[in-house]
Amino acid sequence: MILAVLLALTGVGTSVLLLTHLRGRKETAPPLTLRGWDFLVAAVLWLGTPVFWMAAVGMEENLAHPVALLVIALGAVLAWAWFGFRSGALWPVAEGPPAPLSWGIRCALASAPGFFSMAYCASVAGEWWAGGPVQQEVVAGLRELPWPLPIPSFLLAVLVLPILEEVLFRGWLWGFLTSRKDFGPRRALLITTLAFTLAHEPVAWLPIFFLGGVLGWMRWQSGKLRHVILLHVLYNGVGSLLALTQDSSP
Repeated sequence: MILAVLLALTGVGTSVLLLTHLRGRKETAPPLTLRGWDFLVAAVLWLGTPVFWMAAVGMEENLAHPVALLVIALGAVLAWAWFGFRSGALWPVAEGPPAPLSWGIRCALASAPGFFSMAYCASVAGEWWAGGPVQQEVVAGLRELPWPLPIPSFLLAVLVLPILEEVLFRGWLWGFLTSRKDFGPRRALLITTLAFTLAHEPVAWLPIFFLGGVLGWMRWQSGKLRHVILLHVLYNGVGSLLALTQDSSP
């Protein structure tokens, strides 16, 4: 356990050191005409849609099932539509040229030591606490699906959900927070990272917290969502492939 903690600290320190040399332009977000209660409504739409669906079908479905993932995505789309209706804009990022693709690739490489060392530490800590291997329910469920259901589940988890999550967390929520006079990008980075972490299963909170911090930092430095979405897609793809090809995913 001590070795895992030391490895995580080393990995996170390495990633932070590398990322500090990749600072971007720090573009500000466009002002969003939203209120705090708009996010409460969006949360009800996003979380309430799958809860209502599970209650309607009378059973708790496998979270990795394509129908379950589609319902979760539908809730996110409804939240997105609500923000668009309230703000009068469908895309929460100002127009302008994004950072070069090479910048995003370097950020992805720099984040790898921290993310995977945190994932390993979370796995060791979870196994120590539970007395056996632990993993996210959605990861375990993906491997349990009969063929060919893993294919649509993989596409939804890797391509659709990252886009929706980034638009909601690093798009609307980030833009709302940075538009407030009592909030700056540092506070927005902390709050969006915490919200992103709490939206996932507790067993994955350590690596998800680190990933959320990296994604928020990239959003802050670039002022855009393109590289943020691509990095989220990359990590979801790696995790899903591990779940499909191995007996246990780290």
